[in-house]
Amino acid sequence: MKIRSILSIVVLFALLSSCLVEQKIVLKYQDQFHDTPILFTNSAEIYLVNSKGKIPNNISPEILTYNYDSSFQNSDLVKSIDVYDYKNDFGKYLLRELKSNNLNIYTADSIIPFIRQSKPRMIIDVIQIEVEEYYDTYYDEIDDLPITFKTANKYLHLKEADVESEYDSNGTENYYSSVSIPRNALIVNLWLQIDLWFYDSTHSSSTIFMDYVFADNIEGAFVMKGFKNPQYLYTIDSLQTHDLWKISEIPNKVFAENIIDFLINNIIENRVLLMSNRSPAYNYKYKKSSGLIIPNKEELPYIILHEEE
Repeated sequence: MKIRSILSIVVLFALLSSCLVEQKIVLKYQDQFHDTPILFTNSAEIYLVNSKGKIPNNISPEILTYNYDSSFQNSDLVKSIDVYDYKNDFGKYLLRELKSNNLNIYTADSIIPFIRQSKPRMIIDVIQIEVEEYYDTYYDEIDDLPITFKTANKYLHLKEADVESEYDSNGTENYYSSVSIPRNALIVNLWLQIDLWFYDSTHSSSTIFMDYVFADNIEGAFVMKGFKNPQYLYTIDSLQTHDLWKISEIPNKVFAENIIDFLINNIIENRVLLMSNRSPAYNYKYKKSSGLIIPNKEELPYIILHEEE
């Protein structure tokens, strides 16, 4: 028993020591992060897709191309996007958001000074952007009897609600009402190539993916008139062509935060591996408001599609 206790203490001490090493690395990099040289480039291919129409399977490449072209021309929104302007505007706004986090950013006209910087250094290249138009579904539910909404006169649309019931653990039957409403949506899909050179001269190259969704804004309420089935009164603020400026600007605040989190996690992982020969115990997130790097228990907001050392 004494040997087992001693082993348990040794294991616990090792775990605490390794966590302490990780904490020291995070605190040290927190002070160095804003000095890390980052080269930003934008070589993106732009794809505009309308997925509202159904395209048949097992058709020839020529007919497939015709269907895609026809679908694009019949789109409500994406056909109005100028590819050249969108690429430039998107890159401009993403660069602005990265700089707003006080990062040490270099651009294509300052490559030589960037190369001369000490490690670690990074290259962020926007390699592909896809804007897809499609139908989304708005969902709302209420788990008790709907009540009349006093300002219902401001809602322009009416839809019958679905009513279902389920039994709780006490055997009581509870009713709830729900509604599903089709709506227009745009999703901005972003692919980035990120190269990092670490202090030990090792290099990693990753392709990462993230997205951002816009949709018709629906506001509504359940109502009950007498003993009839509940109904859903709602109003809808639909996406219009004059809203397209949003897809080049608004997502980039979130995209910049995600990119920074990716960079931080990769640098910290490299340093933890070098010093303790293990992976970090946590993922980390940068808080712009405080300038702190903190443990992050949430799911990572990006997908690593490809990674190589």
